[in-house]
Amino acid sequence: MPDEILDEKKITPKEAAEAASKFYREATGEYSHVSLEEVEFKEGYWYVTLGIERNALIYGQKDYKIFKVNAKTAYVESMTVKSVR
Repeated sequence: MPDEILDEKKITPKEAAEAASKFYREATGEYSHVSLEEVEFKEGYWYVTLGIERNALIYGQKDYKIFKVNAKTAYVESMTVKSVR
């Protein structure tokens, strides 16, 4: 299947990022600074990587989460940890 949904409406990358951010905040109750790091479209899903600051006092310490967002419904199907070495 090609990396596009033919003849079907899909959400924009911005809408996918907003859905991921909202999901994170509602699921965790945390309102840390969240930054958009990566967005990729593949097989009907947006894969959104968010950077979440671990410690507001130390700049640059982030955890990264990948959100699988359905491109037709904006439903967040999963949230996983992205390993950074």
